[in-house]
This record gives sequence, C-alpha cells and structure tokens, in this order.
Amino acid sequence: MNGEHRDDDERIDFSALDPQRASRRWEAMVQHTLAKSTPPSMWEDLQSALPRARVTLAALAAVSVLTWLPALLKPAGESKQNENAALAMVHFHEGSDLTAMLESADGY
Repeated sequence: MNGEHRDDDERIDFSALDPQRASRRWEAMVQHTLAKSTPPSMWEDLQSALPRARVTLAALAAVSVLTWLPALLKPAGESKQNENAALAMVHFHEGSDLTAMLESADGY
C-alpha cells in the first residue's frame, strides 16, 4: 500500500459476534467466563491446601523424631556431662578465669 489510504466500501461482517444468532452458545460462553472470573472461596482454598499441609506436617514430625532420637537413646550420665560443658562455656564467655572453667568442666 506504500502509505496510501484506500477507502473500502466493503462492510465488516460482525454477525459471528451477534448474541442473538446462537443464544445458547453465547450464554454458555458468558457462564464459562463468569465461572472463571469469580475468585475461589476461602473454603475451596483450604480444601486445596489441606493435602499439602498433611504431607508437610508428617515430614516435620518425622524430622523432629529423628532429631530427638539420639537424645532419647543416650545414657542418663552423658547428659550431665554435657550440662557441665555448657556451664563451662558460659563461665568462659562471662570472662571468668581459666581455672574456674576447668573446675566446672572437671566431670566432662
């Protein structure tokens, strides 16, 4: 067309867009569009998230059991030694002298 403007007297056929032509089809399209445009309710969101939450909760429970298992299975005397070591580190951090730290960790 090289920048030329042609006047076309031909009319554009918009009959395919006429809702009166196929009213059932048009109504079905409108209902489908409305159904897609309405946001899901809070209940629907909860129902869709529930299966994922169950899996996540089960995985977290398994990890917590595996984390606590060594602490539950070790002998009772061993925990006292760990407490002494922790107390020694607290004294050392507070600036106590080295001999006090060694004395408090004596059982370790």
